[in-house]
Amino acid sequence: MLAMRKGQPCLVHEVGGLKDTVKDGHNGFTFKGDTVAEQVDDFVRVFKKAIHLKKNAPQQWQQICSNAAASRFFWEDTIHLYFRDLYRSSNSLK
Repeated sequence: MLAMRKGQPCLVHEVGGLKDTVKDGHNGFTFKGDTVAEQVDDFVRVFKKAIHLKKNAPQQWQQICSNAAASRFFWEDTIHLYFRDLYRSSNSLK
């Protein structure tokens, strides 16, 4: 999150809170995969995509950087979503 505040898009594994924080192609880049091999392959693919954007699509790259810098994450919002999802999940089990 600190890197994003400085306008540096991040490349992260699409898991947990990172999936909610970094939106692929909007304010950073995400990779996924069920196995380590799939994760490595997708990481390399997404990394190449990011390099391609930086070199060949400077306006799109700059927009992603601007979106990263403008991203804000507040504990109050996180807590609200956590409780909403927690109670929605527990209500669906009844």
